[in-house]
Amino acid sequence: MKSIFLSHLHCCPKARLFYKFLAPLLLFMFAGACATMPVRHDNFINVRLDGATEYELTEVFGKVINTVTGVVEAKRYSSRIIPDNPQACIVEWRLQIEGTDPFRVQANTMKMINEILDTGGEVQLRGIIYRYTAAEIDLLKGIRPGESSSREIQFVVDRERSRDREFQERHDPYKKRQ
Repeated sequence: MKSIFLSHLHCCPKARLFYKFLAPLLLFMFAGACATMPVRHDNFINVRLDGATEYELTEVFGKVINTVTGVVEAKRYSSRIIPDNPQACIVEWRLQIEGTDPFRVQANTMKMINEILDTGGEVQLRGIIYRYTAAEIDLLKGIRPGESSSREIQFVVDRERSRDREFQERHDPYKKRQ
């Protein structure tokens, strides 16, 4: 078919016009339609939890970030949990956020963790009551904020912070604060 079309280029001026001007334009338009357009990911951020040596802690933290104000959806997409090596443990989530920024999400997450600790594990958000057991509250005690940027938020499990909070009556998971 190509050879038939090319043979008419010498005798037909319309074919010459098409081949010279319109074919590259159509090829450009077709290639542009087939190519993937760059997708903006302004509303997606990564959240990393470092030092989580227990699977239960990652589940509880995932439950928290799923319900933080400004988070539409949180999906865990990577984890490495080594029980006796906190330095090697990393768990990552990809969050879809709306109407907020990563720094506010980090602040809202810490605010929610502190509220869970203060209330003895019962938090009401948008009319829904979320309950955390005493064991879950114990796991949340050691989480503190780490580094943050416009694309990623880091939280760290701080064993020393957890021990310090055990001695404070403010964060007693077995007793609801008045």
